[in-house]
Amino acid sequence: MSYRTKADEVAYQRDRARGRARYMPAEPVRRKLQHFLDADVPVRALSRSSGLSAPALRAIVDGDRDVVQRRTAEHVSRMTLAGVYEQQQSGHVPKVGAARRVQALLAMGWTRDHITEAGATSLPRVLSGPGNLITLEKWREIKDVYDQLSMAPGPSPETKGHARSRGYAPPLAWDDSTIDNPHARPHIDVPVAAGAETIDMVAVDRAIARTGAATNLTPAERIEVVRGMAAGGASDPQIGQHLDVVDRTILRTRHRHDIPTLRRAQPDRDEPDWDCLDARTITAAAGNRSAGPDKTTTTSVPDRPADSAIGR
Repeated sequence: MSYRTKADEVAYQRDRARGRARYMPAEPVRRKLQHFLDADVPVRALSRSSGLSAPALRAIVDGDRDVVQRRTAEHVSRMTLAGVYEQQQSGHVPKVGAARRVQALLAMGWTRDHITEAGATSLPRVLSGPGNLITLEKWREIKDVYDQLSMAPGPSPETKGHARSRGYAPPLAWDDSTIDNPHARPHIDVPVAAGAETIDMVAVDRAIARTGAATNLTPAERIEVVRGMAAGGASDPQIGQHLDVVDRTILRTRHRHDIPTLRRAQPDRDEPDWDCLDARTITAAAGNRSAGPDKTTTTSVPDRPADSAIGR
């Protein structure tokens, strides 16, 4: 048997003398690696953090390997999303963890101004900006501020009350190993506000942006999806298709929770479109003037009720 280095040979002899297995089942490693991939971790970043080549990583995830080296299994078992991100030198990472950290600080009473002064900038873009990725530098910036402020209450009861009323989960609702995972949920036994249910607004925003992402939402979070999509101008049928329910369900949800719609109501088919008729009358009059007195055309317009007249 040949070894790549003298250290490998020494490690093998030591494990053999202690009766320690050199290889372990690959299934726990496969599940952990798949967990990272499901959290949108790039293969290159996961390969660098795990110490596996990209082909070897893919072979484990695809189930082509039944065993892996024990040290690989032990190393992968200790990996976290935050650790994977911290080992990257540059690039982009999912912004879900950064948004949750900002929300948690707001729930502690730290205002946006305080968070910005502590070193985290561009908070509106992180909380509600388009896209699901942020730069690695921005993620580290917010994580450093979160680590600095999350262990002490903030100075603003108003900010704390507003954040809790929106269901923002405080720091104690998250584990460091799960806060960056888009599929993780906050601990429901952590109190938020009296009568308020914990709402993961990052999951809500993700469900609004992606069809089929609302499967694991709580009822309160689905209501927020309806609220957000209605505010964006989506119709009840469009929202229903997005959430895989009939549009009557969306209508009842909006009425029950006083959610307005920005969709312009369609005119009654039995009621004349007075604006359109006005436009036709003006167009016909202009045509009569250009055609001369012998080619005058007549456009019949019904009597317009007084309450539908346009104020000039």
